[in-house]
Amino acid sequence: MRVRPIDIVISALTCWGEARGEPPDGKIAVLQVIKNRAEKNNTYPAVECLKPYQFSCWNKNDPNYPKLQAFLKDMSKFDPFYLNLAKRVLNGDLAFPALANCYWYMVKSLYDSPKRPKWADKLKVLATIGNHVFLGEEDA
Repeated sequence: MRVRPIDIVISALTCWGEARGEPPDGKIAVLQVIKNRAEKNNTYPAVECLKPYQFSCWNKNDPNYPKLQAFLKDMSKFDPFYLNLAKRVLNGDLAFPALANCYWYMVKSLYDSPKRPKWADKLKVLATIGNHVFLGEEDA
């Protein structure tokens, strides 16, 4: 997979918006999902991050959205930790092997609730890290 500078930026912002309160493994796992989706769909990580309704931090009604927009205007205020982490995961220097076939995740509270999306019922729980449940296809 070819990784462009914009892929690192958008993936880092997505990680921050989705997992900044999570442990390090949780941040890596979110980035692994982004990488997996890009590889599976033969696209770029930024394309996967910005697809409508795939990563909630990019939904215009999400409280993180204006923060992400502000960072895009001035990346000097963004924590470089996330850029470095995204670069390492997207380039394959840091991997989460247990999540090699993981393409989805959601917060545990939603997964455990009656409001869990029907599509999640067809997937296998590959890991639970922090407040997220990571899901993959049963036969992957």
